[in-house]
Amino acid sequence: MSAVRLELFGRVAAWDGPAEVPLGPARQRAVLGLIALGGGRPVRVAELVDTLWPADPPRCARNVVHTYVRRLRRALEPDRVRWTPSAVLPSVPGTDAYALGLGDRDVDVWLFRHLVREARAARTAGPGDPGRVLELCARALDLCRAPVLAELAHCPAVAGLDADRQLVLGWYAAAAIAAGTPGEALALVERDARDRPLDEGAQARLIGVLHALGQRAAGVAVYRRARVALRRELGVAPGDLLEDARLLLTRC
Repeated sequence: MSAVRLELFGRVAAWDGPAEVPLGPARQRAVLGLIALGGGRPVRVAELVDTLWPADPPRCARNVVHTYVRRLRRALEPDRVRWTPSAVLPSVPGTDAYALGLGDRDVDVWLFRHLVREARAARTAGPGDPGRVLELCARALDLCRAPVLAELAHCPAVAGLDADRQLVLGWYAAAAIAAGTPGEALALVERDARDRPLDEGAQARLIGVLHALGQRAAGVAVYRRARVALRRELGVAPGDLLEDARLLLTRC
């Protein structure tokens, strides 16, 4: 059984027990990260080439990817006998593809996805359990404090993870409000709104938490800043999300 653990949030890093595994240069690490984002499904070499070189890939790109995988296998399985099948990065028979042979809890992104599924189920089960949702969302958000493979933000799997994080953050804020503890969500929601000044959902979520805390003046200030930023940067007026949040403040 492999002792390898893989982290994709923040940077691609691998651990064998307590020791970090050297994974080589950035593009080589990105290959491992992209295969891991497949969630265990086969990831074709052609798909890796298209993601790593979205425009004008070199003629040797496929060979370069195969070389990266060989080096990663040596790093991740130093005791594997040469020419024997890899357990961590196996080739998929009959295809020019690779998969990742680790468990659900051995890859932080896989664990994040697992927690998202559990949180979704907890939200829809019976009358709902805001405390359980709050716990699951907190664990998921704790895993993804930094973006995954930020240099490959154009990759659909990476964009999907960012969308899932926003979804979970919304569940977290709503659960905190429902549980009567909106202050638990304030720091995370404030940081997200600060990092996404043109994201109406992020601003509206912050206004919702401030409303639950009875901080009307702070909520109005958030709305006004967002309105100015949207007009200045995008030339648009606030949409329904922000307008609904503004109306919410009238009930403080």
